Parts: sequence; C-alpha cells; structure tokens
Amino acid sequence: MAEQRQGTLRIASVVVVVIVLLLAGGALMLTRSIQRPLTQAIQVADRIAAGDLSTRVQLTQADEFGHLLRALERMAQQLSSVVGEVAQRSAAAAREIKTLIGASVERVESGAGLVTQTGAVMEEIVSSVKRVTDPIGEIASAATEQRDGIAQVNVAVSNLDQMTQQNAALVEQSAAAAQSLREQAQRLAEVVSVFKV
Repeated sequence: MAEQRQGTLRIASVVVVVIVLLLAGGALMLTRSIQRPLTQAIQVADRIAAGDLSTRVQLTQADEFGHLLRALERMAQQLSSVVGEVAQRSAAAAREIKTLIGASVERVESGAGLVTQTGAVMEEIVSSVKRVTDPIGEIASAATEQRDGIAQVNVAVSNLDQMTQQNAALVEQSAAAAQSLREQAQRLAEVVSVFKV
C-alpha cells in the first residue's frame, strides 16, 4: 500500500513536472516567434526612416507580422515612387527655367525695344516657378504620409509589445497553476493515505 501511494505520488509529480516543462517550452517558442518578426519590422522601419527607400522585405508570414512587413514595403515603394516623380518634375522644371532664363538674357541684350518681350518671358518664368512649387507641396505631402505611416508602425509595435507582455503574464499564471496542481496532488496523496483498501 505504501509503495503504491508512493508510486502514485511519483507519477503525479512527474506529470506536473512534464506539464510545467511543456508550458515553459511553449512560452519560450511563442516569445521567440514574436521577437524575430518584430525585430525585422523595426529594422525595416529604421531603414525607411533613414531614407533607404529601396528596402526589400522577405515576406514569409501571413499573420499580423506579415501584414506589418507588407505595409512597410508598400510604404517604401510609394515613397520611392513619389520621390522619383518629384525629382523628374523638378528636373523638367529646372530645364524649362534654364531655357527661359537663357531666352530672357538674349532678349535683354538685343536692346531696349525688346523690353515688352522680356516681360512676357518673365511671366513664363513666374509660371514655371509656380510649377516647381507644386512638387514641393507633393514632397511635403509625402513627408506627412511617411510620418503617418511611421506612427502606424509605432502603434503596431506598441500592440505587439503589449501582446508579448500579456503572453509573459500567461506564462507566469501557468507556472503558478502548475505549482498549485503539485501542492494539490501532494495533499490528495496525503488524504488518500488515510484510507486502507
């Protein structure tokens, strides 16, 4: 009888230890599966914030982390596209301004009789400058979009951090529950030892 009780107690202890080890292993794997993609998302956001718009992301997940990384890649592509368009427009406007200024210089040198024509060219220059201000406004708009995108990334990172903290709390609760089960198993063994079969 005593040997049987000890055997039962040993089996209960082994089961409790196995449960605790499985819970701890699961919590460790869960924490690592969150940290890796979170670190990758932070690195991508840092590269984009540093101005590297050619950032490419390896998309291996279809969960929230995958969505976050896809959003970061799309943001980088859109910013790159906007910056490219603005650069092209600025270059075209600069060439046009250069041409207009050259024409204006030639007309001024040709004499005072061409002052009226110079006024027309000056109006063209003003129009070109207005066209240059449009890309500048687009640059400001793109910067605002980038700031908003980074703010969304920060919110996502904050949410992921909160999930990690919640998971850590669940691991602690699981460990406490396992300890409680161990204590209850010991008490149950003590209660059963009173009965003789």
